[in-house]
Amino acid sequence: MATKTTNYGLTKPDGADFYDVDVQNDNMDIIDKQMKANANDIAQLNSDLNNRIEFTITSIDSKYAFTGNSYKHNGKVYINGYFHCNSPSVGITTCFFVPEGFRPKIKCGSACYTDDDVNFNNIGAVKIDTNGDITIYFPTVYSTCVYTSIVYDID
Repeated sequence: MATKTTNYGLTKPDGADFYDVDVQNDNMDIIDKQMKANANDIAQLNSDLNNRIEFTITSIDSKYAFTGNSYKHNGKVYINGYFHCNSPSVGITTCFFVPEGFRPKIKCGSACYTDDDVNFNNIGAVKIDTNGDITIYFPTVYSTCVYTSIVYDID
């Protein structure tokens, strides 16, 4: 007696079954349909990647560096990586900026906070203002890096 495969429902005839060309053709139709769906999904992923615009976060002070990726895609900006200081630092410093066209835009209202509000957990923080200035809040313990993953609306 024939059984079905787990993932695509292909018919697997039993060893005692006679060959049926219709079963083979049905299996080929299922495989063909899934392969076309996979090809379409891959084409869409490639299109999405080609539509992303990468940009460079610029260091204002040579002792600081950003390692990671930063790009704009589908109306959002993504900044993923870490901010590094080659001479260990504690405290607050504005040391990078985001180029024009990739800066946050306040759509309504306003934001107000103190430095402690940004670094409330004391493990480091990153603030980007609407001018594109990036301020790093290094922890109060000896530290050279602040890791971040930031996403914000741009359009």
